[in-house]
Amino acid sequence: MHTRTCADRRAKIGTPHWHRLNQLRTKPLLGLIDTHSALWSHPHHALYREADVLRTRAEAALQPLPNNALEEPQRALIRLNSLISKLAKSDVASLMAREWDAYRLGKLVGRPHLTFQIPALVEEWGDASWRYYVKLDRQHATMLLQCRTSYIGLRFHLFGRAAREDITSPSCECGTGDHTIKHLLLDCPNLAPQRLALQSQVGHLDFSFLLTRDAKAFTTWAIDHFGLDHFKTAAEAATK
Repeated sequence: MHTRTCADRRAKIGTPHWHRLNQLRTKPLLGLIDTHSALWSHPHHALYREADVLRTRAEAALQPLPNNALEEPQRALIRLNSLISKLAKSDVASLMAREWDAYRLGKLVGRPHLTFQIPALVEEWGDASWRYYVKLDRQHATMLLQCRTSYIGLRFHLFGRAAREDITSPSCECGTGDHTIKHLLLDCPNLAPQRLALQSQVGHLDFSFLLTRDAKAFTTWAIDHFGLDHFKTAAEAATK
């Protein structure tokens, strides 16, 4: 958002509104000895300096028309602003990819098993994951997000964070494993019939496909069988 806002600022540089604002901001400030430093440390100038750098990059990258044909100033400005927007989007994507990779690395150091417990950690930054949610309503999208990030109200997560005093163990009630998404989906004997029904519906029990391609079927199953009361309450409210 910061970079896109910077691009919008740069598109306004040189407009009558910008000239008027800049004129107001360069008037001497009463009571300040170092007026020049005070003026140029103002957020207005700091933000527009960054925007100016973005425009300079765009001007350097802007390709001339074929055969060096002449171009109307307004058309040239449109092309320049379009390139500024593309550079801003590219900057945002690069920044978020770096931050996401750093987050994933921090999570996985010494804990490679988390790639199975937290499916989102195996994916690169991009809009692919957004598509998993497009056709889901809020209830199913929330369940999918919680399952893909493992931030969900199952005992394993709650016990590890000491979130509730009544959760004294990370184990499932069945006694055969930890109360995790993977356990409930693939191993819990208490959900064996329900698991077979899900497998019959989608044709598999592949963990990665259920949390991506077949997310609607899986999240419906999870809402019905994970025992999370807030999802049941939401489902009941939606049917009234």
